[in-house]
Amino acid sequence: MTGHDQAMSVSYQRLADRNSQASGFSSEERAALRKYILDHNGMLFFDYCGDGGNEKSFATLVETELRTVFPEYPMKTLDDMRHEIFQCYFKLKKTPVGGSTFWGTGYKGGNEKWRHIKGISVPGRLGKPRLAVVFCPLDYLCSMETAEVDSRAPLAARRSSDVYRFMTNMFIYQMRQRANNN
Repeated sequence: MTGHDQAMSVSYQRLADRNSQASGFSSEERAALRKYILDHNGMLFFDYCGDGGNEKSFATLVETELRTVFPEYPMKTLDDMRHEIFQCYFKLKKTPVGGSTFWGTGYKGGNEKWRHIKGISVPGRLGKPRLAVVFCPLDYLCSMETAEVDSRAPLAARRSSDVYRFMTNMFIYQMRQRANNN
């Protein structure tokens, strides 16, 4: 899920224009998301992609909705590199730098305002916490683009092999969670 997706950003703007920001997801959508995460061992990856505009509003809406859907499971910063998501396949030494490093720099890079990934952990197998929501303000999806986008930094400057490693780790982490729960 990303706030950069034009359809999602436009949909959020329509909610805002109708003065219905507080409504966010419907009660059915909240129940379905909760069921997917808790009953079906699902995982949600949210990449806050963009510097302002509708993306920031959408990120705020998602964070608010996650607090509503999972009031008993707080969102916490994943700043301990020993967390399994950073170590399960590739051994990452630090949180990868994403496309956010280019926000507000004229696409020259160097912005390190956003450094941490947040997450929501829920009970997993044998009572061990399971990371079920990854809330990433680092714009990893733009770091993984394979086609040049107008008005953006050249891909070679934006691409980060550690982002690919993190995304691979996230996939493997989730697959292990699902395999061990069946």
